[in-house]
Amino acid sequence: MEIVIVDSHKEVLPFWFKEYLKIKRPFVVVRIDKHHDMNQDCPTFPATEGRQNLKYLAKIMPYILEYTEEKIDEGNFTCPAFHYGIVGALYHFNPRENDINAYGRVSGQKFIDVPKTKREAILIGGKRSIRIV
Repeated sequence: MEIVIVDSHKEVLPFWFKEYLKIKRPFVVVRIDKHHDMNQDCPTFPATEGRQNLKYLAKIMPYILEYTEEKIDEGNFTCPAFHYGIVGALYHFNPRENDINAYGRVSGQKFIDVPKTKREAILIGGKRSIRIV
């Protein structure tokens, strides 16, 4: 896996997508941070057909950069990674509290208890928006 240093946590999302396209399976994230960054509620990608299709994801990589910059924030950037099947498990270590939280878990070759997401239509300022919750 390519090692990257980002200033804003959310900037790692396009790198996660690129890595997923290389290895063709979900991966495990280990995060060391005082915040869990596991908030929900973020916009979906513009099209939903084939969202688990590698060709679809490769095709929309330029959009994923824009999506990361303009549509998500520091608290919800893991939500689309779980929704689109990029991350199978995330282990969060908070060094201030000395504990580890697991969002999904690795069991042999499988991921279990992966956070479940869904698409939901909501109204924002009178406009209908499709969100990941």
